[in-house]
Formats: sequence, structure tokens, C-alpha cells
Amino acid sequence: PLFQRENILLALGAARLLGASAKALAASVQTLGGLSHRLEDLGEIAGRRVYDNGVSTTPDSTRSALLALQDRVTLLAGGEAKSLPIDALVETARERARHVVLFGAAADTWAEVFRGAGCSCEVVETVREATALAWSLTEAGDVVLFSPAAASFDAYKNFRARAMDFRA
Repeated sequence: PLFQRENILLALGAARLLGASAKALAASVQTLGGLSHRLEDLGEIAGRRVYDNGVSTTPDSTRSALLALQDRVTLLAGGEAKSLPIDALVETARERARHVVLFGAAADTWAEVFRGAGCSCEVVETVREATALAWSLTEAGDVVLFSPAAASFDAYKNFRARAMDFRA
């Protein structure tokens, strides 16, 4: 996705400024792999493309993930909200997401904002319920994006534990 290309280009530019040769950098790009829980493509499952962006604990990082993906996205987001604005995320979700499934402590409050902007939005309590609902709302050709946009501490030790629950 574009999201990763921008990161790679920034890293290559920094390495070049630090003296790395263009030839060495070009060769290194072929060996790069993505990082876990960072817009990680988990593959296609029953015709749906599934992404784990569980590292996302801010609205801006989830917005970036939405912008990196094509249409037909169902977004799973929620957790313990930080004191950060969600307006830009909501607007991007209105434009790019078919459905938004919210979970955790922020779900009810955020649902008012998403619905007020015209998003198709559902609320559940847990990540597992969100995943099951997202699955029922999608079909072959759709994208399921787990990108919480909030902290995990309402129900988990850390973001990784929450992402692993999504994967389970």
C-alpha cells in the first residue's frame, strides 16, 4: 500500500543522506518485509482481504491506513479513547469505509460522531464481537481493517495483546 511506500522512501532518503550507496539501497528494498500489526496484510480469507493495523492507537494512524486501502473497507476501531480529535478520521471513514464497527470504552461516544457524519456504524463490546460482526457485514472482494485508533488499556495489557485477539 501507499502507506508503506511513503515510509520506505523516507527511510531510503535518510539512509542516502547518511552516505549509503544507491546500489546498496536498491538491493536492500527487495529484502524488506512489513512489521507485525502495522497495516500487515494477513491475506485473503473467504474472499476478504484482512489487514491488522493493531499498532494504531491514534485516530491519525487509522486515517492513514484507510487512505492506503481501496474501497469496500469495513473498519474495526475502538478501545480507550485518548484526548485526540477524531474529526479527520470520521470524515475519511465516511468517504472510504462501507461499515464501521466500534468496540470498547470509546464505542458509544464515537458512534454518535460517526453516525452524525453519515457512516454506517455498529457498536459491540469486544474485539471478538467486532470481528464476527465485520465478517457478517462483508463479502468476497471486501476489505476488513483492524485499526483501533485508541489505546488498548480498557481491556488489554497492550496493543499487541489486542491485535492477537483480533487474529484469533
